[in-house]
Amino acid sequence: MIPNINGRILSLSHNDCDGVLCQILLSKVFKKITYLNVSFYKIDETIAKLDFNQYDTTFITDLHPSLPQSIIKLQEQKKGKLVLIDHHNSFIGLHDPTNGFIVVPGVCGAILVRKYLERTYGANFKQFDSLLYLINDYDIHIMKNPKTRLLHELLYGIYNISQFRTEFADGRTQLKPTELEFLRKRRDQFNEQWDKLDVFDLKLFRGCVIVVDDFINEFSDMLIHKHNYELVVVRHLHKNRVSIRHNIKGFNIGTLLKKYNWGGGHEQAAGMRILSDIDFKEKVDIIEQDVANYLKEHSIVSISV
Repeated sequence: MIPNINGRILSLSHNDCDGVLCQILLSKVFKKITYLNVSFYKIDETIAKLDFNQYDTTFITDLHPSLPQSIIKLQEQKKGKLVLIDHHNSFIGLHDPTNGFIVVPGVCGAILVRKYLERTYGANFKQFDSLLYLINDYDIHIMKNPKTRLLHELLYGIYNISQFRTEFADGRTQLKPTELEFLRKRRDQFNEQWDKLDVFDLKLFRGCVIVVDDFINEFSDMLIHKHNYELVVVRHLHKNRVSIRHNIKGFNIGTLLKKYNWGGGHEQAAGMRILSDIDFKEKVDIIEQDVANYLKEHSIVSISV
C-alpha cells in the first residue's frame, strides 16, 4: 500500500543535516507532517514509546534501531503504515523493500528519500541537486567540498533543527552574510582548540584517542588526513558517547560495533555508548586489538607512531 499524500504523517529522522533534508523532501509531497528528530542514542527508546496508530504512515529516515524489541515492533506494522529509509551498513541485513524497509549504503539518506519519492509519486527535486550533493559529501565522509562542513556548522551552531528545515526548504546553498560571519568565528574557535588538543596514541597501530565536545569530525579529519592517523576514537566530553573515524581500506567500523551490540554506523564512521571509564577502556582495547588483527590479516603495514 502506497502512503496517502493527504494522510497524517510522522517524520522521525536523524538530528543531523541528512536527516533534516530527508524531512524537507518529504514535506514537498506530504502536507500533514509531524516532525521528530532524534540521535541514534535515542532511537530505541523513542520507538518504544511511539504509538503508530496516531498516524496514517510513519517515515523513519536516516535512522535505524539497534535493540531486537525495537526491530520487532517495526516489523509488526501493517504494510503502508511504516516506511524506513536508511543507508547505514549496520542495518543492511534488514533490507526488505516489499515490506517498507529500504536500506542501501553508499549514499546519504536524503538521496534515498529523493529516489523513493520520485519513483513513487513522480516528484521533481531538481532544485535540490546542489544541496543533496553537499549533504552527501559530508554524511558519507567524502569531504571533497569545503562548503560541506559549513552546513553542518550552521545546523549545530546558529540554527536549531526546525529553523534549519525552514531556512533550507527551497534547497538553497548560497550562504547569508550572518551565516558567513558565524562561520568565520567558528574557524577561529577551531584553530584555538586545535592548538590545545591532547592526543593519546594507541599502542598497536597508528591510532589515537581524543576527548572533546566540539569539532568531532573536523578534529578527526585533521588527524587522519594531515597527521597520518589511521583511526581516531573520540570520547565525547561529559557524555556517554564515543565516535570512531578511520581510513583503513576495507575495514568496516560500523559492522564491528554492531557485532558486539555496542552501536553501529557507516564503514568509516560509527558510534557507540559507554557506561563508565572502565567500560570505555575495555571497549577501546578490544577495538584496538581487532583493528590490529585486521591490519595483520590483510597485510596492511601501519605507519609507526
